Amino acid sequence: MKKTSSLAALALPAVMLAGCAPAESAVEQSDFLCDPAPSGEASEVIEITGEKDGDIELVFPTPLNTDSTQTTIIESGEGREFTGEALGRFQYSIYNGSTGESIGSTGFAGDQLAKVFATADGIPDFCSALTGVPMGSSLVTVFTPQDFHNGQGNPDFGIGAEDSVVMYVELEDFAYPRATGEAQAQQAGYPTVVLTSTGQPGIQPLESDAPEEFKRNILIEGSGEEVQIGDVVNVHYSGWTWEGVQFDSSWDRLRPAEFTVTPQSLIQGFVEALEGVKVGSQVIAVIPPELGYGDTGTGTIPGGATLVFVVDVLSID
Repeated sequence: MKKTSSLAALALPAVMLAGCAPAESAVEQSDFLCDPAPSGEASEVIEITGEKDGDIELVFPTPLNTDSTQTTIIESGEGREFTGEALGRFQYSIYNGSTGESIGSTGFAGDQLAKVFATADGIPDFCSALTGVPMGSSLVTVFTPQDFHNGQGNPDFGIGAEDSVVMYVELEDFAYPRATGEAQAQQAGYPTVVLTSTGQPGIQPLESDAPEEFKRNILIEGSGEEVQIGDVVNVHYSGWTWEGVQFDSSWDRLRPAEFTVTPQSLIQGFVEALEGVKVGSQVIAVIPPELGYGDTGTGTIPGGATLVFVVDVLSID
């Protein structure tokens, strides 16, 4: 938690082959949080020149139209599959589907990646375009005008209101939508954590006095890399006072938060809650006032408050 009263929400950027059909999914369809865009005639007619991680050019008949957004995987990666409602990072090259003109590209060199939180109701609809695609894949998507620019066009990029959009993507990685891994026993001395069907946590507070020392319990043990001081992390979190009054939640804002794990950016107790925790984990931390907002408090957090946070660690940049 930042030293101010709320965490900054994750920002979305303004934008941005003859292929094979998507591989059979290793994830149950019920795990998908968005409906995956199928492969179809429009996405399969596209020819690609160049190689992955290099100069890419798409060739396709124009105008290239489709009644629904289509995705065809060109080269399937070996990582876990995107299930939706999560931060994705990718290289891309984008074309006007009506004219065949190139609009822009990340360049496929170095660390210049698009970073998009793909939500079920987002525009462009990256959630459907990427759902079911394994990490490390290359793919091509033909977006309907409605799914890419809501039928409004974008004159600054030469996109008219009725223009489809064709996009080649190399999906580098993506965050978890929520904690995943092995459930661990909830230790005594902590509020009980209960989860909704979407993974949002709530707590049942204890009637006892707040502990005087910092304490932390891993509730779900992920298998990713461990958070280190200085890392930029993507997390979902909720925070309460010891008495059970919620004062902040990224879940309520419908998107995770992203921040740097340093005492200069966050309260010390939040840094200690995250340090050494593996990506994919969920942790509960009890933070005494001296590691939180002290005797002064901030916003709706009163002075002298002991804080309780439940945090899902979704990714590390």
